[in-house]
Formats: sequence, C-alpha cells, structure tokens
Amino acid sequence: MDSKSTFDSLHGIRDNALLLSLGHQYLCGGPSLVKIGLSVDSHLKQLKDDIVTLKRKFPGKFLQEQEVDTDGIVNELYKISKWLQEPDKKIQKKCTAGELGTELEESVDTIALAIDEIWDQVEGRGVTYSTRDSAANFFGAITSAVGSALKPILKTIVLTIKISLLFCTIAALGLFALYMTMETEEKYLKQIRKVDALMLPQSEIIAKCNREIEGISRQVEAIREKSETRQSMMQVLDLNVKIDELSGIRQDAEVKINLYENDRIEKEGKLEQVKKRPFMKRLFRQK
Repeated sequence: MDSKSTFDSLHGIRDNALLLSLGHQYLCGGPSLVKIGLSVDSHLKQLKDDIVTLKRKFPGKFLQEQEVDTDGIVNELYKISKWLQEPDKKIQKKCTAGELGTELEESVDTIALAIDEIWDQVEGRGVTYSTRDSAANFFGAITSAVGSALKPILKTIVLTIKISLLFCTIAALGLFALYMTMETEEKYLKQIRKVDALMLPQSEIIAKCNREIEGISRQVEAIREKSETRQSMMQVLDLNVKIDELSGIRQDAEVKINLYENDRIEKEGKLEQVKKRPFMKRLFRQK
C-alpha cells in the first residue's frame, strides 16, 4: 500500500513479513524465526520513537477524540515478535502455511494507516463528511420545507427509501465481500513480485562469492608455482578454508533461489488458471 509514512523501521518490518509469507519449511526453522524475530523487535523500538517524533510535530495538543491509538497495534506487533523469538511447533506450522507472514503484513498495513492519519492531523487536513451525513442533511432540508400536512406522506416516502437503501446496501456488501475475496491476477502478480524481490539479493550473493573464490583460487595457484615451504603450505590451507566458507554461503543462496524459483513457477501456474476463468465464475466461486 502507498503510505505517507516513509519510516525505515516500518519498511524493515514489512520486509520480514514478506520473507515469512513465503511459508517455506527452510525459512521456518527455529534459528531462522529467532533471527527474524530479533530483527522485527529492533525495528519496532525504532518505530515507536518515529511515531513519538511524528506526534510532536502536531501544533498544540491532541484532543482525546483526535488521539490516534498506535500503542495497541504496536503491542500486537511485539506479540508476533515474541512468538518468533520463542518459536514452538504451532508457530513453525503457522509460518510454513504462510499465516504468520500474512498476520504480520496485516498488522504492518494497520499501523501504516494509523501513521497516515497522524500525518493528516499534523498537516491540518480538514474533516470530510460521510455520504450518510450528507444524505441525512438532504432529507432534513426537504422535511423542513414541506408543510405539516405533507409530513405523513413524506415519512412514508422516507421509510420506503430507507428500506430500499438497506436492501441495496446488504446486496452491495455481499457483492463487495465476494469481490474482495475473489481470486485475482493481481494477487498472484503481487506474490510473484515478492519472490523476485527476494531472489535478487541471493543472486548478488552468489555472484560476489564466485568473484571472491576466483580471486582466492588465483592466489593459491600463484603460491603453488613457487617453491613449496611450510609457510606457503599454511597459506594455501588458510585460503582453501576461505574458499570452503564462501562455497557454503553460495550454496545457501543457491538453495534459497531454488525454493524461490519453485514458488514462482507455482504462482505462475495459478496465475494462468485465473486468467482462463471468466470474471463471473471467479466472483461466484464457480469452477
């Protein structure tokens, strides 16, 4: 979502949520979850300071009804952070299913909306009236203009309109609920973009490891071309240890890329299925 809040702390939490939303077993082990939990906890501390700093920009003092309650949302994020730092089998199962990442993303979206509301108050944006308020004012003006003799007729008309609006609202809400939960191309395109964003840094890690391994290998060859001494053999041994370490890092990155690529293929397959289904069938869950 687009937000006026550009806090690095908020982006940091969202990045961890995207990582968790993949729901792979490889990413949902205890040590990985603890590492992610510590990262979220660190970003949360900075986010609290960022929100306090933003509120201080408000000219004057917030009225009780104006104050945006961010503490409750931040506490929810802290709760998820604690789960991650002390993962049990239930938490690992939620992570594998992608539920933990989704829950964290929803909390991030909620706090981002709250921060946007604070920005609106700080920038002095006016209060807008709802459609319901405007309609009430309209009917009130008509009622006051019509004479007392027409009041019974007007009440009947107003009641009929309200009942009609009620049924229309219920029908609209039902269609809206179907639409919001409908499978869409954008849903899978968004998931594919997430996977691509996670693959890029792993590709960079592999490229960097390859460059460093190549450089160290040249050093080893240069040493071996000289006369072999105890010191040169020790240097070669140390350099080979570095090559092994870099190979391990590269292998981890390759495993992650393989997971991401498989996930991308799966999402692309679902995207193609959605494209082939007509809109109305998708809306009403028809095969």
